[in-house]
Formats: sequence, structure tokens, C-alpha cells
Amino acid sequence: MKMVEIEVVGLKCDNPTCGHVIKDIPENQYESYVGRPCPSCGEMILSQQEFDEYERMKRAGRKANTILNVLKWTSASTYLDLLRGRKV
Repeated sequence: MKMVEIEVVGLKCDNPTCGHVIKDIPENQYESYVGRPCPSCGEMILSQQEFDEYERMKRAGRKANTILNVLKWTSASTYLDLLRGRKV
């Protein structure tokens, strides 16, 4: 069971005078949009920094789910002991 889920649906141009939206991009294709120009105004549609932040959020969500799954079968104090490297 996932307690944390990151869902991104499409891309929107950051140019305040444009607002072009690209919907229905499969998650595995987001990286291919890094540095691409917006089809409407030519501004960059997705920067490397924005993509990296998206990847960090996904990793944080996976870590949170792992922690929550571990906490389902152990107490919080036992989990903290495991994190600290103590034998339990």
C-alpha cells in the first residue's frame, strides 16, 4: 500500500503570457522534455532544475512509503534503533 504518491499530469509553460499545456505525457518521457522549447512561445518548457526536483520528490515519496511499510510491522522505537545501527 502506498501512503505517499507523487503524480504529475502534463507540463505547463512557465511563461505568464503563454500558458501552453502538454497533457498525457507518460512518466518515463518527462526527461525527454528537458530543454525543449514551448511549441507556442519558444520558452523552455522544462528545465533540468525542474526535472531534478521532480525526481527528488519521487525518491522522497518512495522513501516515505518504505518507512511507513516498515513501521507497519515494528514499533517506532525499534525502527529508530535499526536506523541508528543498533541490534534489535
